[in-house]
Amino acid sequence: MSDSGARAGRLDEAVPARYLEVTGIEAWADACSRAYVPLAVDIASPSGPQPAAGAQVRGAVRERVLGTVGITQIGSTPATVTRTERSVRSDPREVFMFAVFLGGGGTTVQAGRIARYGRRSGFLMDGDRPYSMRFEEGNDLLALRLPRARLAAADRTLRGITSTAVPGSCDTLNVLRRYLAGLVAMRRPVAAHEVATHEEIAVELANALVHEMVYPERSMPALSGGALVASVRWFIDQNYADPGLSVDDIARRFMISRRYLEKLFAAIDDGAPAAYLRRQRLRRAAVRLAAYPQMKVESIAREVGFIDVNTFARAFRREFGANPRVWRRDRGRTGAALLPPGRARPLLTSLDEFDWSA
Repeated sequence: MSDSGARAGRLDEAVPARYLEVTGIEAWADACSRAYVPLAVDIASPSGPQPAAGAQVRGAVRERVLGTVGITQIGSTPATVTRTERSVRSDPREVFMFAVFLGGGGTTVQAGRIARYGRRSGFLMDGDRPYSMRFEEGNDLLALRLPRARLAAADRTLRGITSTAVPGSCDTLNVLRRYLAGLVAMRRPVAAHEVATHEEIAVELANALVHEMVYPERSMPALSGGALVASVRWFIDQNYADPGLSVDDIARRFMISRRYLEKLFAAIDDGAPAAYLRRQRLRRAAVRLAAYPQMKVESIAREVGFIDVNTFARAFRREFGANPRVWRRDRGRTGAALLPPGRARPLLTSLDEFDWSA
């Protein structure tokens, strides 16, 4: 598409989620308003440097709607978006938005609270009250928009935690981030019978995050079904390199029985937690084999949690169809993709690694 003037949206056929890219303040304000609530856009951030003469806002949105919730990946050049008192009065919306930065950062203001964010941190905003969000260069975030009725906490509780930074170290925020990324990244349409399931998992994770924001010192929020499996997957992904990690350890971490954990995975993941742990170790090994061609296979096996290199080699062959050395030689060499000269940096980070349907 052309880089000048407002550009109409188009459906990206490679990714069934709706994709829109625009240039210009009015076009970007319209795109943001359609994705969230009515918003005004300013190219100049209030405390930042003045934009260069002739500068234009560029923005991109990738969105998937599942029942009552909307999941959006959004990125732009530096800009400030504002939900004004006038727009709240003329077009009230009982919605809340959870957002987590994939890249860049920014500042939010709501109800007198000012919060500053960096990569992977997150926040909650009330769409039915005025707010302002200032985004910096390279900002890219995932947002979950859901009706007020889907959040279990009282209004006073919710309004007391808006425009408050959630650190990137928060496990529940990271589970939510990865789940939302997976929904946006899916390269196939979501089947009708899957919509309600994905919607409920996203809502349950959002309520779990509210719990952690309100009660950070207390025990982990209660999770069930797909939300629990999503959290277990995240825990495994963070601890796969521990050679002593077992399914019993994982079950104890989430205060459930091994039998119940395995039953959940069989119903939702069509597999077993032990198989998921093994797959993650092997996939991380494949990344290392490709990225570090001089590194010994034995060292890579130990780094990803295998004690015995022969056990690793047999498992790798079953997963990838070749032993690690042959796979590295024939298929593991990759080169860094460079942008063509003069080509602008993509506004949205690739989420291909999160596409569990690929």
